[in-house]
Amino acid sequence: MTKRAFGFATLCLAFAFAPQAASAQSLSPTLQKIKEAGTITIGHRDSSVPFSYLDDSQKPIGFSLELCDLVVAKIKAKLGQPGLKVAYQAVNSSNRIPLVKNGTVDIECGSTANTIARQQEVSYSVIFYAPQFKWIALKSSDLKTTDDLKGKAVVVTQGTNTAQFVAKLNAAAVAALADAGVRQRLGELGEDIPPRAQQTPQALGAFHRSEIDKWWPIIKAAGIKPE
Repeated sequence: MTKRAFGFATLCLAFAFAPQAASAQSLSPTLQKIKEAGTITIGHRDSSVPFSYLDDSQKPIGFSLELCDLVVAKIKAKLGQPGLKVAYQAVNSSNRIPLVKNGTVDIECGSTANTIARQQEVSYSVIFYAPQFKWIALKSSDLKTTDDLKGKAVVVTQGTNTAQFVAKLNAAAVAALADAGVRQRLGELGEDIPPRAQQTPQALGAFHRSEIDKWWPIIKAAGIKPE
């Protein structure tokens, strides 16, 4: 069942066009490339229903593809090339942004979230869909919070912002566990807790008491003084 939402993402079309509108005298690099090639290459997903997927005849279809058809019509008019050819290139969550950046595809028509980090790499259309992150698990698993995921396997799609979110969540949990272990063992050693101990890679990696004993002399030698 769906457990809880943890964040929002906006879905959009990813473009390789320059941010400014291209004039008849000065086309953007991507529009110039399309004009010279006589072809526009559309990046599509094969199973991102209902946005971009393959039908029974393996033809790319979906809501995003329909929007891309409108964009292609505008480009044909802009370039004065009504016979402009359309080619399709399958992309996935890991290579979609790189393929737009390197010009393999001219426009990606799928279900790509518009994030600030990605805006530094590609341009986007207006937002047309806003989903939520949700955890999905069997009702019998009785998972209620992220703390209940400790020791569990979490499945995400590689290359998505959801995968980044889960990775950050896991890193934060590991750091908290390491810090708690450091604090407990330093207390047993009768030492004050150094203000920068949790920032020391060795200390963060010291999950076992024997590791604390091993690394504490090195931490002290590095000049970390107790408060």
